Amino acid sequence: MEELAETRPMPAHRGSEARERLVASAYELFSRHGVQAVGVEAIHQRSGVARQVDEWFRPPSFEGCSFINVMLEHPDGGHALHRAAAGQLAAIQEFLAELAFDAGSADPDGLAREWHILMKGSIVAAGEGDLDAARRAQRIAALLLAHDERHRAPELGDGR
Repeated sequence: MEELAETRPMPAHRGSEARERLVASAYELFSRHGVQAVGVEAIHQRSGVARQVDEWFRPPSFEGCSFINVMLEHPDGGHALHRAAAGQLAAIQEFLAELAFDAGSADPDGLAREWHILMKGSIVAAGEGDLDAARRAQRIAALLLAHDERHRAPELGDGR
């Protein structure tokens, strides 16, 4: 794991607020190093709020899903961070169910659960180094949609 000290502060941008830079820096550092490994000083250094420099070094890396990462770092279901991350993931699943409902899914909640598992699994696979995880997930998603389409109730009101 790269050292936290190796990351350089983000440059100041016109119109950006110190809070926005702090949040962006915290997100990046948490994604790269984990919540438990990042201290307040590292966030301040990375954000440049305490002091500015003109360079910003951000190596290309896969961040994965911060919510999944937090849950893995805090496996105790009673831990506040675990509960918060699980809540965010639940909100994503609810959003997927709304999309499935709006699209006329035969089982919006079931499709949302399956789709969400597919999303999280492909994120983990990509984090393991599977460069084709998104393409694989796309093929599986097509199967989920085809299965859902076959189980839809016939349209009513067409006079047939």
